[in-house]
Amino acid sequence: MIYYNSKNNGFYDSNINDVPANSVEISNEEHAELLEKQSKGFVIKSDINGRPVAIERVFTNDEIILQNESLQQQLINIANEQIIILERAIKYNRARDADKLLLEKLELFTIDVSQVDLSDPDLTFPELPKKAL
Repeated sequence: MIYYNSKNNGFYDSNINDVPANSVEISNEEHAELLEKQSKGFVIKSDINGRPVAIERVFTNDEIILQNESLQQQLINIANEQIIILERAIKYNRARDADKLLLEKLELFTIDVSQVDLSDPDLTFPELPKKAL
């Protein structure tokens, strides 16, 4: 049988582990459902009766800023990789008009991305310009 202990916030299989006192028995289906939700970002906590429940994770302001900073840097890096190649094409007179336009859009994109409010929990970053065909 599967047990949940609210004090340790852990699951125990009675066939494998010693089960701590004050643990509550849960079904295999409940256990599987909780683990599935946990894999989707939910957090397992105990309710007032000591039974496990999956709740949506609430990020702190610092965590939101760190996540947004990471995504911001990824987007800038992707744009900068394309900018370097386009600048080289222009330098050697191998750029098409579409390349020059894309370069301008990418440079403006990096400015826009660098100026977003990273503390906004509902931040939507500007869309990365598409390469011209």
